[in-house]
Amino acid sequence: MRSNNNAKYSFVAFCLGVISNLFVQTPVGFVAMLDMLSLVVAGPLLLMEWGRYPKRLKTLILLSVCWCANAAVSDWYRGTPFMPAFKYEFIIFNCLCLMVLAAWVLRKSQRAMGWFIAGAAVSMVISLYKFQNGSLLASAMMRGFSGAGSGMTDYLIEKQVKPIWVSLFLFVGVFSLRRFWRVPWVFCVGAFAAGAFYVLLNGGSRSGFLISMCAAILMAFYAYAPKLYEAVFKRKLMVLIVVAVTAVLFNAAYLLAAKNGFLGEEGYKKLEEKKSGMSGMLDNRSDVLINWPFLWRSPIIGAGTEMIDRWGYVNQIDWVSHEVQGRYRDHDTFYGHSCVVMAWTAHGIFGLLFWAYILWLAMTFLGQRVYILGDAGPFVMASIMSASWHILFSPFGGRGSKMFMAAFLALAMDQNFRRWLIQGLSIKEVKDYNRQITDQ
Repeated sequence: MRSNNNAKYSFVAFCLGVISNLFVQTPVGFVAMLDMLSLVVAGPLLLMEWGRYPKRLKTLILLSVCWCANAAVSDWYRGTPFMPAFKYEFIIFNCLCLMVLAAWVLRKSQRAMGWFIAGAAVSMVISLYKFQNGSLLASAMMRGFSGAGSGMTDYLIEKQVKPIWVSLFLFVGVFSLRRFWRVPWVFCVGAFAAGAFYVLLNGGSRSGFLISMCAAILMAFYAYAPKLYEAVFKRKLMVLIVVAVTAVLFNAAYLLAAKNGFLGEEGYKKLEEKKSGMSGMLDNRSDVLINWPFLWRSPIIGAGTEMIDRWGYVNQIDWVSHEVQGRYRDHDTFYGHSCVVMAWTAHGIFGLLFWAYILWLAMTFLGQRVYILGDAGPFVMASIMSASWHILFSPFGGRGSKMFMAAFLALAMDQNFRRWLIQGLSIKEVKDYNRQITDQ
């Protein structure tokens, strides 16, 4: 019976992943199907399940409530018009609803997280052609593309379409091969590494390259050097140092390859573009530097949803691209390419604390808990790295995947949930996990 329930709820998790990036038009704009479902079911689920939530999941939910309240105070204090204020506060509330739905399904099947990730990969591919993201659709149409169907892929082809298809191959194809046919880890590592170079050389996706290559490296340590993996990741400061050094090395290698033509004409063209005064792998993702003059003066309240720079802190010449100049009321606006920095800049300290807590959970899980997932571990690890990258360096899109990951990380810190997860492992996976615990 337990096996049947596992299979049933794993399928539910996969279906939730499939609808996580599919958008439908509503009177208030385009909304993801998963977002709409969570709004309907979150209330009853929260009332029924709250007493069973572990401490860290309750903390995460309460932080989302505080962030929403902080946003309301910030928008009231800064005089933000009702509609933009309501829209963003509704998005924050939706994050809470998504975490509640995620917690429900994740506690029903040990395999739910892996299958949700697989469904989300399928969802991204479908969304290129049907049920498309409203903001991307509008951007494509503004730039002269038809927007629907192939028009969207024409607009996104350089750096997003190919990584999306590669993600489908890695998180559905390779994951299934490992899960059901036990292909060796060296094949999985090679697939992630090959995917990294493919998206870099065919479209110049630097983010896709970094995420897939780091996932390949960590997967190799996970499978073949668990003691070394544990020695590095159980020390958070060491993790930060390793990440920083790795980023610098990758950036130097990228600049050298692009300058010498190894990345083709597209790679060289991207190198020449200096949208924010910086070049390399991070390019224009430097919003914390752009917004810092404001943040250190007003870290609590925030500038409001519109992020208007009423004080003249933004240095237009050095940092701000044409995309963010004079957007609202003839004022300059702060830059908001990062979930963390945008939440902090717009809505104050609780926006920062919410995302920082998720990143802390991710780092702790990668260092201490990932082996409880058995064969699914490296694939969830890769998804955690992708989510962490997008939290740090990308706008706040793909809420479903981020909130499912956040809920999973919060649950995984609970001892009872970890013990339950182990029950879903195969005999070999249990032995591997017990050996890992013994080695510690």
